Amino acid sequence: MNCPPVTIIIPSHNGWERGTLKLCLESLRMLDYPDYEIIIVDNGSYDGSFEKIENLVRTIKASLKKSLQIKVIRLSLIH
Repeated sequence: MNCPPVTIIIPSHNGWERGTLKLCLESLRMLDYPDYEIIIVDNGSYDGSFEKIENLVRTIKASLKKSLQIKVIRLSLIH
């Protein structure tokens, strides 16, 4: 079966404390799909969420045997 590549984009803004992003990433890393990447877009968080997301991504990548593409993009707030 030829599976096309898939990109999963997850928006985030000051959402670390709710815990939903961590649960989402834990769930996605168990996908049994051969070709996907995850892009997390931090929409100008100011509560430390961005740094915690980066730490979690490093931990997930280090614990996996397979290569999983996870990118974290930080957008800045416009004042």
